[in-house]
Amino acid sequence: MNVLLHWSRRSWGTVFVFSILTVARLLADGPGIQVPVTGVLGRAQYSRANGPFTPLGPGMSVRAGDVVQTANDSAVDLNFGSPAGLVRITENSVLVLEKVTRAETNQSGGLEIKLNLNSGELVGFAKGVAEESRFEIKTPVGLNRIVEGRYRVDSRGYFVLVEGKALIAYVPVTGEPQAHTLTAPKAVYFSPIEGLNFAPKELEREVTKQLRAKLPRK
Repeated sequence: MNVLLHWSRRSWGTVFVFSILTVARLLADGPGIQVPVTGVLGRAQYSRANGPFTPLGPGMSVRAGDVVQTANDSAVDLNFGSPAGLVRITENSVLVLEKVTRAETNQSGGLEIKLNLNSGELVGFAKGVAEESRFEIKTPVGLNRIVEGRYRVDSRGYFVLVEGKALIAYVPVTGEPQAHTLTAPKAVYFSPIEGLNFAPKELEREVTKQLRAKLPRK
């Protein structure tokens, strides 16, 4: 089965319902670090502290506790700075920023980023997360820890690593949980149906193209 078939469009109305349910469950982690919005394509909005959704645009910022939502044919760039880097939320997606903090110590500040991808997908590029830091992306079916490199996460459990390193855990509703350490190159992907495999060239090019595209900055 062609893994590319698993990345299908979702309806805006369904995503909206998911986001409302997320907000109802959310316990905000406090103001924390401001995360700049560096690019927006199409329509995007966010909710803060269980409040109403507000249009989101370049030059704004989000923080822990916020829910970000994209419409059809839309995308949002969030800049988490070094080392977590760029996170691009693609169309028809709902992302909760559960935790974004940096521990202030006499040495280096340990960064802790916990994102919850309720629906849709995101792509990103991390420059290398130190051992004392954590960069995690949770989905309804598992948890992904990004160490470095270029990657794509889908809320249904699909994961693509073009280069770098990541640790993933897939927890199906039935059956045994699966845990894998992914390293690339060569590009690899995980599918709940097919398991862990080398990524087809077409899939690798697709993720690379998603990351290289430039979003409007104003």
